[in-house]
This record gives sequence, structure tokens and C-alpha cells, in this order.
Amino acid sequence: MQVKAGGHFWILIMKRFNGLLMGLIGLLSVICVGVYALVGLELSDRSKEHDIGYEAFTPYYQFLSSAQKQVYGQAVKAALNREDSFVPLAHVDPEELSEAMHAVYFDHPEIFWLDSGFGFEYRPQDNGVVSVTMDFNSLAENLDYNSRIFNKEAQAIIAQCSRLETDREKEKAAHDELVRRVNYKEGAEHPQSAFGAIVSGESVCAGYSRAFQYIMNAMGIDTYYVSGETSDGEHAWNIVRLEGDFYNVDLTWDDIDDSYMYFNESDMVFDETHVRCASAMQLPSCMPRSTLAGKSR
Repeated sequence: MQVKAGGHFWILIMKRFNGLLMGLIGLLSVICVGVYALVGLELSDRSKEHDIGYEAFTPYYQFLSSAQKQVYGQAVKAALNREDSFVPLAHVDPEELSEAMHAVYFDHPEIFWLDSGFGFEYRPQDNGVVSVTMDFNSLAENLDYNSRIFNKEAQAIIAQCSRLETDREKEKAAHDELVRRVNYKEGAEHPQSAFGAIVSGESVCAGYSRAFQYIMNAMGIDTYYVSGETSDGEHAWNIVRLEGDFYNVDLTWDDIDDSYMYFNESDMVFDETHVRCASAMQLPSCMPRSTLAGKSR
């Protein structure tokens, strides 16, 4: 009897222990899932800040090799951290480096303190470029202040345009506001940056195009920077995606001509005056299925 009683006792203890154990395992599972979710959320938040899995708004990144993409990511992170140099973690030759660095410049108008120039040290015996130095313009010297005023002015435009209902309406509003506030000036202080156009109100084609690219992408409308040539020499304009179609937009020429002649046009029209160069030739063709009406101001 005592043995049986003792057996029942231990069976009861084991049942209770198993119950506690299963409960503990369940609790640990919940904690692990919670921690995983928090880590995933943190990584997601970080990726929004400095995402290297660039998608829609960074087409030039997509044209690069895996090694070039790694260098591209290093350059973006270094520039955002205000570091003007870095050591490539991937093997690239000077030509591959040039393509990667120009991709950074073309994809990221928000890094307005970054100029297109750069330097590097190349050692053939080490199988590639061993160091890269980026050119920052004078806006980098007081970047906190310059970023605040840039964001303030840019957000004012974005808020104004975002109130409209359709992407086409938002695009036209952004186009008109930039044309209104920017004056074309060869001797502008920051002619190649979005800052010069949005804050200073003076720029050349690169500044117009980078400002438009920044405003449009901030509203979630795919807009790309295009480098090319016209009969006047080197030039820059944009490609915009609206309702699945791609269009050419040249704010600079619209401003100079005081018209909409270069607003949402096809390649058939633009090819008469504009020629894409280098990697811009890989951007989508602009052959819209329909044309826009009412293009006069």
C-alpha cells in the first residue's frame, strides 16, 4: 500500500512538473516570438533609414554587379555618416568604381552635400581599388543646419502637392512650384544639388532635376535622374512613372521657355533634342500608351 501510495504520489508530482514544464516552454516560446518580432521591427526601421536593398527609386543601383552594389552601399553609408572616405570591401577596378559612384550620385538627391567627383587609390597587385575619397561641397560644413532648412523647404512643397488627389496632379504641382521658385543661373552657388534649387532658388539643369526627383520620390512617385546631352552640351532631366507609363520631363527647358513643351513627353519627341548617355540608356523607355491633354499653363 505504501509503495502504491508512493507511486501515486510521484505520478502526481510528475504530472504537475510536466504541466509546469509545458507552461514554461510555452512562455519561452511567446518571449522568443516577441523578441524576434522586436528585432525584426528594429531591422525594418533601420532598413528604412539606410536600406541597402534599394528598389523602385534607385534604378542605377539595379544596373550594378554584386561587387559594385557593395561599394555603392558603403559610399551611401559613409556619406550619410559624413565620412568622406572608405575602403572598398569588394574588388572593383576604376571603371567599375566610377559606375558605382555615379549610381550613388544619380540615385540620391537627398545627399545634397555630395558632389559627383571622387578620388581613389588603385593597386593592380592588390586586384583593385583600395581606397575611395568622395567630394563633399561646402554644405557639409554646417550640415545639421543646412539639413534642417532643406527639409523645411522641401516638406513645404511636398505637403502642398500631396494634398492633391492623383499622381498626375501632384506631379504637375511639383513641376509648377519648382519652376516658380527656381531661377536658372550658371553661376549659382550650389548649381548641381537639390539644395541649390529648393533652398537657394538658383540652379542649373542638374539642380532642377535632382530637386524634382527628391520631391516626387518623397510623394511615392517613381522619378529618375537622367544624364545626357543636347545641342547645348551636357544636360539633365527626369523620367517619371505614372499609371504604369514612363514620361520624360525637363523642368529646366520648361522654365526657360515658360511652357509645358517638355512635360510628360515620349522618347519620340525627346529624341529630337535629348540624347541619354552612359547608364541612363538603361532606364525605361518612354513610350506611353496615351498622351496627356491640356499642357499649356
